[in-house]
Parts: sequence; structure tokens; C-alpha cells
Amino acid sequence: MAEVAKHLAHALFWMNAYLGMIAHTDAALVRMRNLVGSSPDRPSGYQADISLLVRELARELARLGYWETRVDLLRAGGASADPVQPVA
Repeated sequence: MAEVAKHLAHALFWMNAYLGMIAHTDAALVRMRNLVGSSPDRPSGYQADISLLVRELARELARLGYWETRVDLLRAGGASADPVQPVA
């Protein structure tokens, strides 16, 4: 049981870490979109930055989904101590 508690604490740590990363990436994406929308004369490089942030946000959301599932499984007692590898 102590092993499961250790894995649950680990999974909760990463779930919270990804929640923080998602909040940061989302805020950056909103700022970038507002910046681009406020001036039509902005260089096209901003669009590349927005595309990068959208991909990063999708990756972070996928990883959060992995850790949320891991937490749910550990809490339900249905997960082994050996986790499945997270989404890249």
C-alpha cells in the first residue's frame, strides 16, 4: 500500500505540474493572439510562434490526460506500481 501512495504522490505532482504549464502556455497564447490581432502590421513570424504554442499546448494537454488517468487508476486501486509510459 505504501508503494501505491508513493506512486499516487508522484502522479499528483506531475498532474499539478502540467496544470501549471498549461496555464502558462495558454496565457502566452492569449497574449500572442492579442498582440497579432491588435496590429495588422505585425511580422508573419508571430504566426509561427502562435503555431508553436498551439502544438505545445496540445502536447501538455495530452500529458495531463495521461497523469489524470494514472491518478484515477491509482485511487481506484486498479493501477500497477509500474506506470505506462506517458504520451510524448
